[in-house]
Amino acid sequence: MVNMYCYCLEQQCLHTMALWAQMTPQLQYLPTQTLNELYPDTFPLDVRHYLATWIEEQRWENFDVDNMEQEPQARRLLDQMVLLLQDVAQHNPNVVERVKLQHISRNLSVFQAQPMQLVRTVRDILRKERHLLSQAGMHPNFPAFQQIPQGPPATNGTPQPAKEDVFADACLQNWCEQVLIVNGKLRQELMLVKRDHGDAEQFHKLEDNLAHLLKTLIQSSLVVDKQPPQVIKTQSKFSTTVRYLLGEKMAPGKPVLLKAQIITEAQARNLGQGVIPNENVGELINSTAILEHNTSSKSTCATFRNMSIRKIKRADRKGSESVTEEKFALLFTTELTITGCESPYSIQTISLPVVVIVHGSQEINAMATIIWDCAFSEPNRIPFIVPERVPWKQMCEALSSKFMAEVQTQRCLDRYNLHFLAQKIFDQPDISEDFSNMPVSWAQFNKEVLPGRNFTFWQWFEGVMDLTKKCLRDYWSEGLIFGFIGKQHLHVILQNQPNGTFLLRFSDSEIGGITIAYVGPSDNGGRKIQNIQPFTKKDLDSAGLGDRIRDINCITHVYPDLPKNDTISLPVVVIVHGSQEINAMATIIWDCAFSEPNRIPFIVPERVPWKQMCEALSSKFMAEVQTQRCLDRYNLHFLAQKIFDQPDISEDFSNMPVSWAQFNKEVLPGRNFTFWQWFEGVMDLTKKCLRDYWSEGLIFGFIGKQHLHVILQNQPNGTFLLRFSDSEIGGITIAYVGPSDNGGRKIQNIQPFTKKDLDSAGLGDRIRDINCITHVYPDLPKNDVFRKFFTVPSPPNPDGYLPFKLTTVVNPGDPCSSTSNIPADNSMDIYGQPMNNVYGPNLNPGMFSP
Repeated sequence: MVNMYCYCLEQQCLHTMALWAQMTPQLQYLPTQTLNELYPDTFPLDVRHYLATWIEEQRWENFDVDNMEQEPQARRLLDQMVLLLQDVAQHNPNVVERVKLQHISRNLSVFQAQPMQLVRTVRDILRKERHLLSQAGMHPNFPAFQQIPQGPPATNGTPQPAKEDVFADACLQNWCEQVLIVNGKLRQELMLVKRDHGDAEQFHKLEDNLAHLLKTLIQSSLVVDKQPPQVIKTQSKFSTTVRYLLGEKMAPGKPVLLKAQIITEAQARNLGQGVIPNENVGELINSTAILEHNTSSKSTCATFRNMSIRKIKRADRKGSESVTEEKFALLFTTELTITGCESPYSIQTISLPVVVIVHGSQEINAMATIIWDCAFSEPNRIPFIVPERVPWKQMCEALSSKFMAEVQTQRCLDRYNLHFLAQKIFDQPDISEDFSNMPVSWAQFNKEVLPGRNFTFWQWFEGVMDLTKKCLRDYWSEGLIFGFIGKQHLHVILQNQPNGTFLLRFSDSEIGGITIAYVGPSDNGGRKIQNIQPFTKKDLDSAGLGDRIRDINCITHVYPDLPKNDTISLPVVVIVHGSQEINAMATIIWDCAFSEPNRIPFIVPERVPWKQMCEALSSKFMAEVQTQRCLDRYNLHFLAQKIFDQPDISEDFSNMPVSWAQFNKEVLPGRNFTFWQWFEGVMDLTKKCLRDYWSEGLIFGFIGKQHLHVILQNQPNGTFLLRFSDSEIGGITIAYVGPSDNGGRKIQNIQPFTKKDLDSAGLGDRIRDINCITHVYPDLPKNDVFRKFFTVPSPPNPDGYLPFKLTTVVNPGDPCSSTSNIPADNSMDIYGQPMNNVYGPNLNPGMFSP
């Protein structure tokens, strides 16, 4: 959701960005001269944006800029600002932006001689922003109201209609709230005009128009924030989130209950005529959720968790139409009242189309339906109409985007690949002309089988993607696979090459196969082009492509003339049992992260500096968990303490060498597992059960007992944080402050929850049920933070059975919980900067004294 997970950006997601969130939508309307005056060269707009929350949290107005005794305090703020900006730059994936931010952080040194000038500059900027916003409130300059865009669909590699971004959501919500305020003021002005000038007909018309606009705004502000998966298998669990953008304007009262139901394409179409479906076409489990307001993010959402479709009623199909072509949607409805409005409004919104399947074998064809819909549907269409034919150039964009997204590569399909695909789908292998404007039909895409085959174009293309994703990603990304190429083109480029020249191409006769085309000797003493029987995923699982190329003696040079041993040098580890996979992956990670360019195959260093290991661990964690939140320096410091077995050391480990043995040969002290086995267990747990908690900064992460003691020692009973277990593979524990036997306080750790535990009851529900924990560190009420993760109670069972619920109970005296009494001496200090997550902004200031 956010691109960088250093302290300042974590807080943008998790805490109120009152001033900057209001200011951002106004920037586009400010003249360039005003912007330059507001954000001078010494303090550019970039600093204000990236450090928004941190800037607004500091007490700039408490400074007396003429009192030099406060200069050390101002200098500390300057140093902290520089460090935060450097942290932002370090984690920015955009090279240009990273260099720019580094340059800005260096330029902030102009304030070193006069740190009070920094205070004066920031204070003046904040004052001017408030002044501009007050003017904007009196004279708004908003664009005309339009239908609010829905959130993005499930990832499918096609162009998305809206960007899923917390900051963008905040701006959109702010815009809706401002439009509501404008409407209210206009209605008030109209009432005054009617009072002074009579009840003329034209006033009635204006009044009706304003009422219609108000109704449109209120009803259109319900959006699907997190779309359900667009291919849903019956009996499989899924989740979705609906957000109301005017949640802060809702009238107080009883909770607002959102109901979900599954509807057909015809029912979705009738919604436009105001017809609410009364026929139930599917049984939807966990179909209600409360619309809840999160005070920290100012968002109002209803999260449907553990939804599933128990059964589905199909419509009568026409002709050869398949069940995987039938589109449904989720309809969300509720009734609510807006403050200042007399009567409640019935509001509704629908999800993007979904295809419901009952067996995994239907998934590929169902995905074809979704891709065609996402790629080629028109804006504001009648649900869910799509064109029967599209120009080939549009299909090219969809195929290339889908391929890149599915394979997770930056290498797109080039014009040669796309030309061959056109020849294949149109069955015109001898045509070299441009296919761009030739129409391709849905039937050609995924209804009619290819000539001489028993599969469709899409089924074959999806098989290539799946093989590349699972076995060939690196080969493809590094340009070692030619890809899609026809026999004629193959003959043209290889006909004049010497014997042994070869290239890698996807098989066009088999689903999910890659073959080696090479030049070899013919029976008459000449040369001929031959194709080796395609390798499938099953073949490549037993021996990788690199090893197979190495072992085939009749191929020597990759087209045009590159020696194969210099080119195909990706290592593989062959295992015979699944239990070997984790250790094999450690070997591959060490090789990929630390091998030198142009090395002798497959030489790797025995030791690397810890700072290199940090980059490898953080990158692997982000990729495996599929999150944009990296491991911050506190997480990495604890990992260093763990791998070096130096829990009491607070110094910088950056240049300390870490060995392969420490990484994955020697077991950790007092444990029966290695560092990598433990770290991989944490990644696996986070990926499968805790991704959202981690991405939203709700998990503190890797933290040692000493650091835990420092930050919790002065907290009241009930304060807790979430940390990964360091004694168990794949566990997360809750560390909290509780009463000790002598009337004091002690820090306790609840027995870690594993994947098995969280599969039976989610982490949010367990946190809700444990009465001895009340506030997330430092002082956030747990129900405000974790409410959206709570499972909504099931409705009464129609069969008369009483529902049951699993509840987590903690006995503070249980021997399974570890404890640590808090001594009177609170002077320990091992860290000096704010935390890189939700726990950070209110740490005891005494910890950070210079």
